[in-house]
Amino acid sequence: MQSRVNDYANVISQSDKSQLESLLYSLENSTGIQIAVLTIDSLEGEDLEDYSMKVAETWKIGQKGDDNGAILLVAMEERKVRLEIGYGLEDKLTDTKCGLIIRNVIIPEFRNGNYQAGIVNAINNIVGLVKNDESLVSKKVLSEDTGMDPGGFIFAGI
Repeated sequence: MQSRVNDYANVISQSDKSQLESLLYSLENSTGIQIAVLTIDSLEGEDLEDYSMKVAETWKIGQKGDDNGAILLVAMEERKVRLEIGYGLEDKLTDTKCGLIIRNVIIPEFRNGNYQAGIVNAINNIVGLVKNDESLVSKKVLSEDTGMDPGGFIFAGI
C-alpha cells in the first residue's frame, strides 16, 4: 500500500487527505484494521470488482490471517464506486451498511460534484462502524436496513 489515501484522480484537498491519513493511521494503530482510499481517473476497461480485488490483494490490505482491511475505490471516468471489504470486517461492514454508505453518503455528494465530501464522509462512517462509534456514523446509515448488496454502484444520473 502506497499510503492510506491514494488520490490519483486529484479530487481530495491536501488538508483533507492529511486528516484522512491521520484518522486511518490512528485506526490501524489502535485496532489493526487497515482502510485505504483509491481514486483513479479510469478503470481502463477493467471490471470494477476485479480491479478492486486486485488492488486489495496487491496492497495486502488488512492483517494476514485476520483479513481485516477495506478499500474505497472511486473510478471517475466510469463514474463508479465500490467498497471492497475483507472477510474479517464483514460483521461490522455488512453488505447492507456498505450499500447505505454508498447510496446515502457518497452518491448524494458525488451527484453534486462534491467528490471530496463524499469520500471524507464515507471514511468517517466506515471508521465509526468498525470502532462502534455511532457519533461518526450518519443517521442515514444507522437507521435504514435495506438488505441490498452494494456491489459496484454507478453514480451517473442517479
